[in-house]
Amino acid sequence: MNLSIRFNTNKGLLAVFVCSLLLLSSTFKANAQEVITLQKAVDRTLERNLTIKQAKYTEAIDVENYNQAKNNRLPNLNANPQATLNFGRGLDVSSYQYVNQRVFA
Repeated sequence: MNLSIRFNTNKGLLAVFVCSLLLLSSTFKANAQEVITLQKAVDRTLERNLTIKQAKYTEAIDVENYNQAKNNRLPNLNANPQATLNFGRGLDVSSYQYVNQRVFA
């Protein structure tokens, strides 16, 4: 048994097809990508880095905690003004007589 397979291909037709495919592929230009410089790439990386963003927020929180700790050391002053006016009849303890009293405390 002889199991040989022969392909009948026209080499000229294949060469024309490959050349036309190469020419068509070279005419298409990828417009989706932008050419950037190294400095711009570094700037974008630093701007979009989540670790750096988180560190900035943590630093801001630490600064506020420090300021709060400094303010907690300041003296605390509280004032509650209160006045009472009592008037009426009351019993005088020394003479056991009713007297009109007016007390402002």
